Amino acid sequence: PRGPRRVRLRRRVGTMERLPPGEMDGSRVPGEDAASSGAWHRTRDGGSRREAWVKIARDIRVPNHYHALLELAGETPETAAQIEKDLPRTGATFAKQGFRLNPGEPTWRALRNILTAYAAHDPETGYVQSMNFQAAFLVLAGLDEEDAFWCLVALVTKIVPGYFSEGMAAAKLDQRVFSRLVHQHLPAVGLHLETIAPDNIVPAIISSQWLLTLFVNVLPAGATMRVWDRVFESETRAPLFACALALLEPAHDDILACDEMGETVELLQSLGQETQSDENAEEADNSAGGGAEDAAVRDADEVANVSLITRKNSEKTAEKHDTDASFSSASGKEDALIARMDAYLAGACAPLSFLKEVSRERGRRRRPSDDGLPEAVKRAVPAVTEIDELVDGLRSDLRDVVGEGALARADAE
Repeated sequence: PRGPRRVRLRRRVGTMERLPPGEMDGSRVPGEDAASSGAWHRTRDGGSRREAWVKIARDIRVPNHYHALLELAGETPETAAQIEKDLPRTGATFAKQGFRLNPGEPTWRALRNILTAYAAHDPETGYVQSMNFQAAFLVLAGLDEEDAFWCLVALVTKIVPGYFSEGMAAAKLDQRVFSRLVHQHLPAVGLHLETIAPDNIVPAIISSQWLLTLFVNVLPAGATMRVWDRVFESETRAPLFACALALLEPAHDDILACDEMGETVELLQSLGQETQSDENAEEADNSAGGGAEDAAVRDADEVANVSLITRKNSEKTAEKHDTDASFSSASGKEDALIARMDAYLAGACAPLSFLKEVSRERGRRRRPSDDGLPEAVKRAVPAVTEIDELVDGLRSDLRDVVGEGALARADAE
């Protein structure tokens, strides 16, 4: 699959517009309104996402660096144009969460600052499409502008390093890891996806859509927030793979029933929205509200018509029950998804196990594209071959027999 459009900064043309004091502090989040105030700012146990998520940037944060980038941010017309073009798309995506994004508003300026500052901070990567959704999601979670910038830096450089680099070698490596994990833990699904189209095209399409976006716009916002809670807590991308397996698991039979590539891709692309509650709830609320208005009008016009009012009230009550049931059903699906994800995180996709699988993929099933992996990725997950694991196993056996001290002396000699 083609990678997202990237735009690099090459020259300095002025300073970025900084927000007036108080418009981007911790007490007020741009985009917040009466309908969404604080809705996504806290975890299920009441903790602050802002406080929890920013910890990931504690070792990379440089005082005053962000504001210096805003003062000295260089941008090409192409960069500015692409960011301005992407901002309305971002607003439309998050509008139903009450995320206001209109020219001249604090959120608009904040996201433009964050994205332009990132492009100046990492000119080799530049601004890449999909960063706009990730930055907006950080603001939606209650982070102020500077915190959101540093968390975006951490996501790109620590969680998914190399995903947005030229050639996307790290993303291609993780596509293979995803396919391998599916084969291991959902073998029938893995075999079916492999045989329904050549070259593992289907897993590559789906994993790129799920992983490159970090599940933003794949799952409902509430579910994605909970996935990101695990990402920031573990400081790894292992939860993304655990979530992918958790999505596939209950769809096992439906996937096997697909007999052509287009049908399979369409099914897989719809899995995330099966936990969607907002649209159904909104439709039910609108329907219930319409019933109430009709009853009020008829009551004003025909005060004596008690039977009509009674019928309308009954319909309104029934519609509210349907709304409650919709919320309950959707919440139950979301909780079930997160429970499956947590089960994988405790076992097959535990962070250390996941990194070992990445190392094995690099060592045992090397591809030419791996040559393009950033040095940071190569250091973090060194290639491990079957011979390497055999040697490690022999060393472990010897350690058990002769003891650690004797083995260390033998190595020294």
